[in-house]
Amino acid sequence: MKFYLNTGFMEVHGNNSDSGMTSISVERALCTIERWQSVHATTYHLIADFLADKKIERRYTNLHEELELVKLQFAGKKVKAIGKFISLSPVLFKEKEIVREFLRLLFTTFLGAESFIRWNTKRKNLFNQST
Repeated sequence: MKFYLNTGFMEVHGNNSDSGMTSISVERALCTIERWQSVHATTYHLIADFLADKKIERRYTNLHEELELVKLQFAGKKVKAIGKFISLSPVLFKEKEIVREFLRLLFTTFLGAESFIRWNTKRKNLFNQST
């Protein structure tokens, strides 16, 4: 299962079974988000050692913050997630990700992360079957 997290770099894979793809757990998604935050931080520090560029620094800061938003959503920290979304709105708007992230915020806030993951898995499975 591909689970798009606004970075464009990340996939979270579910368990494959005879019946097709299944949902991943919230815990596994959170671990994957933290792993990607670590990868991005390490990558930035390796680049920053050789090249000091404010655009690169801003990009990696935004990547970290966007992953932090998803982490807050999946951890059930609704108020913090809403605050993070508001603070990231200019970046998300600029990257044309505002609608996707707003919908994820709505789903995770009102239905919970587990329901969002199940819905997203079904949606992806239907899309994969039709192509």
